[in-house]
Amino acid sequence: MQQLTRKYDYLSLHIQIPHVQSHQLDDDQSIVSTDKTVLHAEAVRDPNNPSVVFVHGLGLSSAIFDNLFKDDRLLAKLHLVRYDMPGHGLSGKPVNEASHASALYAQHFSAVMKVFNLNKPFQFGWSLGGTVAADMCASVNPIPVHGVISLAGVPYIGALGEIGTSTIKGLLPGLLTKDDVLLAMNTRIAFVENAMNSPKQDHRDTWQ
Repeated sequence: MQQLTRKYDYLSLHIQIPHVQSHQLDDDQSIVSTDKTVLHAEAVRDPNNPSVVFVHGLGLSSAIFDNLFKDDRLLAKLHLVRYDMPGHGLSGKPVNEASHASALYAQHFSAVMKVFNLNKPFQFGWSLGGTVAADMCASVNPIPVHGVISLAGVPYIGALGEIGTSTIKGLLPGLLTKDDVLLAMNTRIAFVENAMNSPKQDHRDTWQ
């Protein structure tokens, strides 16, 4: 298993939820379940430090946090955890609406907490990742996090209303299309570029 730095162990997992049985496989772990959604999760292992679970935005993956997971200033003080949301990155790609229910997204976060033995972590949500905090508040009691860090976090999934800029609203047809693959992919790139100050061409392959 690769290491991000010489000081900190790097652990990669694929998780199926809800959790029913766990297996240890060297530096890899898998959680076998009756649910068919598989989550990809990673952690920089310094569990004695306060834990922060990073959740990415729409059209991205946990790879967007690569630089943070290589930052010695953070690694010296925090236990960093991240995972790919369903439909993103290395996680499963369920196509039925029921697999994207709020309660399931709360279960995903809880499953990540369980496999990494996290006790009251902070949840860091960027854009779409911010909805996970609302999912947990709606479905999990007591609330399992110590606090929430929101970076342009979206409070809910639904009509954008007043929370979406005119640029993002203009991209909605391409984000929602089910028939035009080229439009969907070009819109996805445009969406991510509008979410960044200066996106790099050679980083596009890590967004999906």
